[in-house]
Order: sequence, then structure tokens, then C-alpha cells
Amino acid sequence: MRKPTPITLALAASMAAMAAAALVAPGAQRGPSAHERSHPALRLSGRVRGLYPGATRTLTVRVANLAPRPISLRGIEVAVGVASEECPGRALRVRGFGGRLRIPARGHRQVPLPVRMRRAAPGACAGARFPLRLRAWGRW
Repeated sequence: MRKPTPITLALAASMAAMAAAALVAPGAQRGPSAHERSHPALRLSGRVRGLYPGATRTLTVRVANLAPRPISLRGIEVAVGVASEECPGRALRVRGFGGRLRIPARGHRQVPLPVRMRRAAPGACAGARFPLRLRAWGRW
């Protein structure tokens, strides 16, 4: 049996432009809504390697707070894009974060998210790079 080729997921510097982070007012429903604007206070980045069909790994997301006051992170959603014509985004599952995590003023925290490559993923997914869109929300 041949050794599985690692799959690399990387969130490049341009990922910050793709990540939409929103802050909600106290008392608002949990989760982002379509009308919320992107908030410049949060920056999300991360990387996971070593995925192959059937494998589970951890995507460690670094959540940086650029604001001068702390933010209570309430959730992170991840949308997986198409890696190639032969490797659809549905070949990869990334579970988001739901809970409460205090991000200090001008500080950062790391949030682990489980990532799983489906067993039935096409062979073309070996070595593929999947674009990820991260969205986070929280409260001041």
C-alpha cells in the first residue's frame, strides 16, 4: 500500500480579506446575520497539514483582536471552497466553534477546529489546497 500524500490547507495573508468578522450587540441572537458588516477588529488565520481521505486533523485558528478592548468570541464558521475541478469542497468537513472565549485587547487566542477528509474523497484531492472562508462573531 502506498503512503498517502499529505494534503495541505493554508490560509494565506489574503485570507484576512476573505475572513468576515462581525460583532453583535448584547441580547442579539447567537450567530451572524446577513446584514452585519465585517469588523476590522478580528483577524483569523490558520493552517492544517497531513490530510488524506479518511483522516482527521486539527485546524488551529489564530484569532487576533486589534481593538483596544477585549472581545468575547461567540463563534467561528468555516466555508470550504473547491480545491480543483476534480476535488470539490464537500470532500472536506471543518466543524466550527460555538461557545465563549475572551480575546484580550490587542491580543490573540488559538481555537482548535476539527477537520476531516471524507473517506470517499477523490484521488485528485491528494496534495490539494482548499480555499477556506472564515467568519467569526462576538461581543464587546
